[in-house]
Amino acid sequence: MIRKTLSIILSSFMLITLVSCNSPKSNNEANSNNPSTEEKIPEKPKEEENTPEPIVSFDAFGKTYTSSKDIKTIEKSTDIYNIEYPYVAGEFKEIDFAKDLLTEYVNENPEVYTHLVSFDSSNKNGITPITEVDKTNLQADLESLRNQMHMSEGEAMALSLDTVTFEGPSNKTNTGITLKIRVAISKVGAYAVPFNSYTVTLFEQDGKLVAHLF
Repeated sequence: MIRKTLSIILSSFMLITLVSCNSPKSNNEANSNNPSTEEKIPEKPKEEENTPEPIVSFDAFGKTYTSSKDIKTIEKSTDIYNIEYPYVAGEFKEIDFAKDLLTEYVNENPEVYTHLVSFDSSNKNGITPITEVDKTNLQADLESLRNQMHMSEGEAMALSLDTVTFEGPSNKTNTGITLKIRVAISKVGAYAVPFNSYTVTLFEQDGKLVAHLF
């Protein structure tokens, strides 16, 4: 009887020992057979935005435009040129270009429209090549102006800057440079010189300036 009891106790002890020894192994096997499904996905390196170099000079209308002064240092709503400080060519390429743009526009040069843009909120930079609607409106305005001044087709018009006011960036895109320009415009050689006003907003694009004209 005693021997049978000892045999049972010994068998129980061996069973407990065997279970204790096998449990970690079973857990390890379970862990090895069920690897973690959470894997760290390496983060993609952030692409650096390349800021284009400021335009030093560019060509348009058969000319090269450059500056001796930086227009972006001027405070908003400041008259750059007026009756007390008349226009000086070569100081600001933006103004030189705007003057020639307006001169070619009133003289019906079709090249003007290759330098013009329209506002487009769906575009990343807020502008697009001039639309047919905007082009038609500008042509209609010009035709009306020339008719009022009794200009014949192809007759040249003279244009000079009276006042140029710097208005900061465009309020449509928060970029670019906005100029309010008052010009004296007339037939070549005429004594009576009426004035007209335009808003020219300039943007840097593909190494040159483009403009929105209103």
